[in-house]
Amino acid sequence: MPRMQVYLSDELYNIVKSQGLSASGLLQDAVRAHCERQEKIRAAQEYVEEVFAELGPPTAEETEWAENKAREIIESLRAGAEAVAARQASLPED
Repeated sequence: MPRMQVYLSDELYNIVKSQGLSASGLLQDAVRAHCERQEKIRAAQEYVEEVFAELGPPTAEETEWAENKAREIIESLRAGAEAVAARQASLPED
C-alpha cells in the first residue's frame, strides 16, 4: 500500500487526538470527498457546455430570473435553518 506523510498544525493534531479520531481515516475521507466533488463539478460543467451548444447561452432576462430564484432559495434555506436552531434552543436539555 502506498504511503504518504502528512503534517498537521499543532492545533489540528490536538483536536484529532483529543477526539480520538484517526488522522489517516479523516484524510482518506477528505480526499475522497474532494475528488468526488471535483468530479461532480466537472460533470456539471460538461452538461452546461452541452446545453449552451444546443440552446445557446441564457438571455439577460433568464440570467436575472435564475439569480433571483437562487436568492429566494438561499433565503428560504437560511430561514429554515434559523427556525430549526431556534426550536432546538428552546427544547429542554436531558
